Amino acid sequence: MNIDGGDGIDGGGGIDGGGGSEFGTIKVYESEPELDIDAFYSGLPGVNTSEFMRSIILFSPNLQLIAALDNTNSEASIYYTVGVTRGFSASATSSYSIATKVGLGVNFNMTIKFDDPGSGGEVGGGIMTEKTTTFALSFTESWNVSKTESIRVVCPPKERVFVYQGTIMSRVMCFYSHDGSFGWEG
Repeated sequence: MNIDGGDGIDGGGGIDGGGGSEFGTIKVYESEPELDIDAFYSGLPGVNTSEFMRSIILFSPNLQLIAALDNTNSEASIYYTVGVTRGFSASATSSYSIATKVGLGVNFNMTIKFDDPGSGGEVGGGIMTEKTTTFALSFTESWNVSKTESIRVVCPPKERVFVYQGTIMSRVMCFYSHDGSFGWEG
């Protein structure tokens, strides 16, 4: 993304030592740029010393285009409103279950004898019963946090407007005059 500064900003001196500065159009990079003269002049002029010049370099790793308005063929202004929502939502569920099994059994054996030899016998049997009881409990919780902001944009006649959303970060790039090298401050 470029931000046109019009006629440029006179920082005096310039890297080549010949008069005006090369600063003019500010660029917002997607990531931290390479250390070179093009990146240096695409930043904001910083406070200079006799040993080095500073340029504030802007970059945004999460820059998103929200709206692009092209009003170059119109004589009237365009008004545009966009809502931007940020936030999150989450939910969690916990379940608990307890199962209990209860059983009861009765077994019996008996021998029956009569006075008559060879008569009688054994009789046996049993009764068994089981009962299962299940208890279940479930908890569900949810929450969300969100914020919506409305942005009203005016695009004048014969112009283009771009609306971006993101986090702009910056680093200070230095040009060291004693050896002509570039480096990051700090």
